[in-house]
Amino acid sequence: MFLLLNSTLLTSRLLGRELLTLVAVLLFTATLQIMAQQPSRYEQQRGMGLAPAATEKRVALVIGNGRYETGPLRNPVNDANLVTATLRELGFEVISRTDVNLQQMGAAVREFSRKINNGSIGLFYYAGHGMQSAGRNFLIPVGAQIEAEGDVVLEALDLNSVLEQMGRANNRLNIVILDACRNNPFARSFRSGAQGLAQVNAPAGTFIAYATAPGQTASDGKGQNGLYTQELIANMRSPGLAIEEVFKRVRGQVRLKSNGLQVPWDASSLEGSFSFVTGTATASAPLPVATGSLVSTQPTTPPVSTRSTGVSFDLIESNFQSNLLDEVIKDGESFLSGQPDHARANLRVGQSYFRKNKYPEAMAYLEKAFLAGESISVPLKRHRKQLGLYDALEDGSISVTRTGLQMQFGSDTYKAQFAQIERLEAQTDPVRGMLIYYKGAVLNKSGKTENKDYKLFAPTAEIVQTRNNMGNQVPVAVCKGCESWTTEVVKFINRSKTSGPVQ
Repeated sequence: MFLLLNSTLLTSRLLGRELLTLVAVLLFTATLQIMAQQPSRYEQQRGMGLAPAATEKRVALVIGNGRYETGPLRNPVNDANLVTATLRELGFEVISRTDVNLQQMGAAVREFSRKINNGSIGLFYYAGHGMQSAGRNFLIPVGAQIEAEGDVVLEALDLNSVLEQMGRANNRLNIVILDACRNNPFARSFRSGAQGLAQVNAPAGTFIAYATAPGQTASDGKGQNGLYTQELIANMRSPGLAIEEVFKRVRGQVRLKSNGLQVPWDASSLEGSFSFVTGTATASAPLPVATGSLVSTQPTTPPVSTRSTGVSFDLIESNFQSNLLDEVIKDGESFLSGQPDHARANLRVGQSYFRKNKYPEAMAYLEKAFLAGESISVPLKRHRKQLGLYDALEDGSISVTRTGLQMQFGSDTYKAQFAQIERLEAQTDPVRGMLIYYKGAVLNKSGKTENKDYKLFAPTAEIVQTRNNMGNQVPVAVCKGCESWTTEVVKFINRSKTSGPVQ
């Protein structure tokens, strides 16, 4: 533009006012072009431009209820823990609650709505009992006293209230995932014979996914996790895969594996695109699944097959994604008899043993995977003090890398070189049980060095109301039966300090 204005031909013909007029017209035209390329405020707020950027904040609320007095469920807590670990690895800040009552569910929803109010992507996942009444859907808390259909409104969480809270955030995208279509345990006291959940129209900029179609029920599953959640985790980790395609694949796989008895369903009002994992969609295997055990954050060995055993790594990976742990161990050990240094096979076998709580067996394989270059992450909980007095627990993880540790607790991230660790040991507390004690210098996310003193617990730790010396009930962090987990994790980290992976 300015080259044209400065050309000899133009300056010879345009003088004074004519030159100023031309400049003004050109600048106005350029401004209109720039404005046309930018999305409107409304488009930015709801359902538009949803390709996740590296700096885009993601917040999730995950609830799993299974310890019901009437109709207890085996898998919702396992499902919630699996989803929590996976979402954290995918960059979500996760509020995780399991086996909670109505008041606790409401408090979690309020906390969640505040966190997404700054424009963050919001994801709500619920596993447990859910039911419909008078066309409305209700999520059943632990401890609900439902003797008649009219009690549901008073004793359960209305899904509409969750959707309303999410809608008021004016954020760019909301995702709701409901594995809550189990059989209604209170059906005998209900006049209506409606099953499952009722169909809900997705508010603007919202994607709603159900474990099965409206009015139908889903199986709780025969394994450690429900069928729907297994397939969801396996597909949501595929790089560049659009959210619609993720749930389309989940629907096909669940329908196939349930012999057509369960067909997931979804409703969407999205107008843009969103992927759980950035990248280009390919036909390659999904990224590793995060679990409540040690997980890898850095794949290094491509899938290969071996003729010596007749077992392919693709089969091992597929079984791992489906949580068929015994098959992974059996086939993995057969595979490793021919290729003992295969990093990913060692990792998958180790993870499978870890999920089965066989920690000493797991460590032999996980150490081989680490030495071959895999980074290993340990989900755990950090001990905190509320009001400086009362115990609290915060979900987090420690990743063991080539040079040291990376610790993640909520939005806090710390890095520690191995040389900066003064103490890392298993300690036994007469009240709290066994825990990991960490002391050393860490580098915070602002690049400043801090001296930290942590008490860390296994993921199974919980807050228990205990009487103190004054006879008052106080919350105490307790991890009973965690001796093997704690001891093996500490040994693994301390050995990693001296050995280090092969470069």
